[in-house]
Amino acid sequence: MKWHNVPNQGGMDEPQDDLEFRNLGPLGSITREPPQNSRDNVLDDGAPVEMRYNIVHNDFDSEQISRYFPKTDWLDHVSLPMVKKKLDVDGEILAALNGGFKSMIIEDYNTTGLEGDVNRIFPDVDTAGNFTKVFMKNTWFWFMRSKGVERPSNRGGSWGLGKLAFPLASKIRTFFVVSTRADGSRFLAGQSILSPHERHGTWYESPLFFAAKGLADENLSRSWLPIEDDDQINQFCADFGVDRPADKPGTSFVIVMPKDELLDEGQLVVSLLANYLRPVSEGKLALTVPSFTFKKANLGTALKSIPSVAWESVNKNLSSGHGNPSRTTQHQANDLMMMSRTLSVGVEEQDFDLILKTPDSGAPVIDTVMPEKLSEEVKSASLKFHENKCVLIHGEIPITNTKGEEELGTYTIALLKHEAERADTARSYCYRDHIYVAHAYGVNETHKSRTPGVSSLLVVEGKENPLAGLLRAAEGPAHLSWASGARIANSFEHGQKVINFLKKLHEKIVWLLSVEDKEAEALWAHLFSKGNHTDPPEIWRLFQIEENDEDGGFVLTRSPEFDHEATVGKSFVLRVGYPKPFDLNVKKAPDARAIDVHEMTWDTHHANVHMDVEAKNGEICKDRVRVFFEDVGFQVTLTGLDREKNAQVIATPFEDDESIKRGGTE
Repeated sequence: MKWHNVPNQGGMDEPQDDLEFRNLGPLGSITREPPQNSRDNVLDDGAPVEMRYNIVHNDFDSEQISRYFPKTDWLDHVSLPMVKKKLDVDGEILAALNGGFKSMIIEDYNTTGLEGDVNRIFPDVDTAGNFTKVFMKNTWFWFMRSKGVERPSNRGGSWGLGKLAFPLASKIRTFFVVSTRADGSRFLAGQSILSPHERHGTWYESPLFFAAKGLADENLSRSWLPIEDDDQINQFCADFGVDRPADKPGTSFVIVMPKDELLDEGQLVVSLLANYLRPVSEGKLALTVPSFTFKKANLGTALKSIPSVAWESVNKNLSSGHGNPSRTTQHQANDLMMMSRTLSVGVEEQDFDLILKTPDSGAPVIDTVMPEKLSEEVKSASLKFHENKCVLIHGEIPITNTKGEEELGTYTIALLKHEAERADTARSYCYRDHIYVAHAYGVNETHKSRTPGVSSLLVVEGKENPLAGLLRAAEGPAHLSWASGARIANSFEHGQKVINFLKKLHEKIVWLLSVEDKEAEALWAHLFSKGNHTDPPEIWRLFQIEENDEDGGFVLTRSPEFDHEATVGKSFVLRVGYPKPFDLNVKKAPDARAIDVHEMTWDTHHANVHMDVEAKNGEICKDRVRVFFEDVGFQVTLTGLDREKNAQVIATPFEDDESIKRGGTE
């Protein structure tokens, strides 16, 4: 075994497009890429893929260091000033190795291992110049031999540019691979992805290759061959603590000297769950780190065992300022687990709360797919939605390729409405198959919900689902977003319109579920409302509230049915909400994105409006105001409400901490 260096034949180029992975950072890259590609290469789809992450301490003697990090072929190249300045090692690299070093071991099980002809040096094309189907499936080539090229696969991974996650996770940009196939064959290789560099008057390309001693073609430096000798592979596995015998198909990765942020087990756990909780909850993936195991059967309990400091350890934003896909909270993890499991059962049993209409063409328009506002299925789904139960919506879209051929693609959405105290934890997720497309709604929308107070999960999945194929073509190398570009334009018609349609669905469906029958308005409550109500409680009709459709608001005056002493000289809290206000006594202020009446226009006559109503934690509640009525002719007018949403206002005496149903209901 030895390290092979590749002399440069002219020019100087670093073509590997690692920008997305650099922006994502080592933690995000190394927790997103390996599980994604392992799931792409499952051996038995009836069982979960198992992923194990571990940090080991390597205390190598001089013989072991010479075996894997020899002076001439590796150390002298890595230690060159023009190379070392781009690494993350202080002091001499040899000293760091001699003093003991850490390695991150990532291993998958129930996978095929890296497949294909390991001796193929060049791509294989047919007479038309296209890659052959056999070559397309050669995951060994795409991971170990391709340089700066995205694999043109319809599977959305399988080691295209995702392989860049491994060198970027290493302080010395070095990693090894041991892969076992179902037939028991094993292969060992490694790489150091450095900078193009000059040594003793010869320029070398950026990669160094750890492989068998001989080359397939002695005149071709890149014709290295993997190590297949069992004794050498067994020795490597023993030295680095790798579990990859001939009877365990799958792949093991050794990242030498992982970057510091990868050594924090809490961050590693949270990042893995932030990106792959959904396939874990479905029983398609199991995750193990030294102190934790997450699988379908124990997921709820395992989430509770994570200390709070771990949940808070991952930054909300990346260094670029974009939302960090590796960040989540315990509440959000539990919500995603609930939505995922409900969605999986619904898809399996084809049991949905709403089935949207199918557009007439591949350029879908949202208003044309919505059910009738007051249909029975909408009323039933609305009731479930407002009871904070998970609501499932299913739909189809015609997907047209550039040849004019049309197939129906499918999508499913889960919605979960939260109580006021949990409104700010709501979050919207988009999954294409098992991949969390974290920036699908925008780079700064990762930790937000499309509609305040409502979590959502959009899932488009299936190898034969043309909508999944369209979205796959719209993803970049790191699978973080859906955007128009040459790939999608060359394969599909109306690609961007389909993506925009999916992005807007959440808001439109939430609006639909919030619309109720104005004919059934409960006038007894004197509420500005279009909602159905149960039998009225005893109520003091202290106010008259008239709706102002034109300006989006209401006018509140004194009811003549009661003496003026009931209202004049007193303060009341007015709470406003879509489709109904948040509770009177809240622990913390409701999310202002749901409604902010402090930013709307208040006009008063013989009354004063004060924006000082606090939640129990002292936060100002922007969904309510305190009004003091000075004289019998008082009038309070609010304008600025969304006229396309149904709203309700409830008035409650300010002095009374309990809801006594005066001028409103609780």
